[in-house]
Amino acid sequence: MAVDYKAPIKDIVFGYEVIDSYNILNKISLFKDFSENIVITTMEECAKFAEGVLAPINSIGDQIGAVINDGVVTMPAGYKEAYNKFKEAGWASISLPQEIGGGGMPIALSGGTLEILSSANLAFGLSAGAISAINFHGSDEQKSKFLPKLVSGEWTGTMNLSEPQAGSDLGTIKTKAELAENGSYKITGTKVWITFGDHDMTENIIHLVLAKLPGSPEGTKGISMFIVPKILINDDGTLGDKNNVQCLSIEEKLGIHASPTCVMEYDGAIGYLVGEENRGLHYMFTMMNEARIWVGGQGLASASAAVQGAAQYARDRVQGRPVGMSKEDAKNASIIEHADVRRMLLTIKSYVDAMRYLMFDNQLMLDLEYFGEDEVTKSLGEERCAILTPITKAWLSDLGVELSSLAIQVYGGMGYVEETGIAQYLRDARIAPIYEGTNGIQALDLMFRKLPLDNGQAMQRLLGEVTNQIELMKNGSDLMVSLAKELEIHVSKLSEVTMWLATKMLDGQLVDASAAATPYLKMFGQVLGGYYMGKAAVLAEKKLKDGDNEFYSDKLTICKFYIQQLLPIASGYASAITAGKEDLFNIKAENF
Repeated sequence: MAVDYKAPIKDIVFGYEVIDSYNILNKISLFKDFSENIVITTMEECAKFAEGVLAPINSIGDQIGAVINDGVVTMPAGYKEAYNKFKEAGWASISLPQEIGGGGMPIALSGGTLEILSSANLAFGLSAGAISAINFHGSDEQKSKFLPKLVSGEWTGTMNLSEPQAGSDLGTIKTKAELAENGSYKITGTKVWITFGDHDMTENIIHLVLAKLPGSPEGTKGISMFIVPKILINDDGTLGDKNNVQCLSIEEKLGIHASPTCVMEYDGAIGYLVGEENRGLHYMFTMMNEARIWVGGQGLASASAAVQGAAQYARDRVQGRPVGMSKEDAKNASIIEHADVRRMLLTIKSYVDAMRYLMFDNQLMLDLEYFGEDEVTKSLGEERCAILTPITKAWLSDLGVELSSLAIQVYGGMGYVEETGIAQYLRDARIAPIYEGTNGIQALDLMFRKLPLDNGQAMQRLLGEVTNQIELMKNGSDLMVSLAKELEIHVSKLSEVTMWLATKMLDGQLVDASAAATPYLKMFGQVLGGYYMGKAAVLAEKKLKDGDNEFYSDKLTICKFYIQQLLPIASGYASAITAGKEDLFNIKAENF
């Protein structure tokens, strides 16, 4: 009775047009031939793999999970075979640069494949962040030694940041690195929360480990990054001896049971310094920013899959007499005829569209930052990506949990029963607001690092684009004018509280600003959702003029529902933002 997942290809293809990806990317020589045909073909092939290979083992992974015996981690039945097919099809490297063996497609294209693959099986996801970190910061020797098999998927990579006493505060890590006679380093320490830290799907795993050298500066300024292979590599490229690294245990978790979350021990393991000493945290952020967008995509994937299950169930479940329906007609009426059920489904669908457009746009900006051919383009990508990333990570992952829970509500009691499979989406989604930097940290990042960028001008430039979209809509149909006026109300309120926060920070009232960080991020996400839905509404209306099309008519309804019924939530956060710290700190800690 599990969810029969079908990739929403038309919705994804529409999303790339909403963010104007083709016109923007075609200005970069690497992507001059990027087109809708490429997107359609890619998503169709990805859908075949996800629906035929990953979705069928999703519940198996949930029920059995990864297991560890004598330090060896074994994946659930079917996962190793699925990974081999994943690797052979090239899904691991589709958006990696051609010069390192990747598919050479834009990073933005991986947004659609991420949604499809993660919707089918969230626990299956492995991040490619280690590849980017080595590619951007490693030596030529390190690139030639490690990248080919990481890119091909023959090996996988991990990020090793946290320790038992050092979660978000990496300045307190204790893992140490000592220089060896041959120029390598001996790495000693314990790392926790390491996703796919060990498994049996590949013959080697390349760990990127943060550690401190003797005499390094205190705090985060003294952190270096090291490549530590599970199996050492001989000079001729063949595998050598096992390194002194092992998985001590895997965590028993609420969800993503098939994804081994490992406690890793390094006991004088051989490692290789990446880049310069004490620059490790800077290098790691190459991985972290990509991973944070990726985690936001997991929130999108959870909600996208959950609404499919809820809609399937609502169409099939006959229960109750819908208001306004005769007793005779109600005999065969399914619960999708109830207004409240439709409200729940439309709420999820509307948010999913807004979430998708935001994530695609964030990745599009990453393409501009990495591959732009002039400083103006690269600067725009870097600036916009900096602002959007914490919102993508936090707003999307929070919604992933909220909307998966709402999907369970559509099922009623059957949603709470494991045999329907819908509960797994909620359990799996719950990790996303936590890892890769908790959403509270994302809110602080937006507040204290991104809001002040270029003396606040970066934020104003983004809000200026939103205002331009409003003006465009005001020149359209009566519906567009109506939607524009609604959007304008909440953009104005966001601008107002943004100025209030900027004043607080200039006055040194930082605790007041920190108290406002989370509601501010939520408000910003809700308003950006309205901005993207405005763009989608204009596009859908334009498409409808070419002929009567149910798909675009539905899109217009979804945009209208979001802007008129969900966007107003944004201004509701304003009072929480401007309330300050007083109430939060009036109660003694022991009285909570």
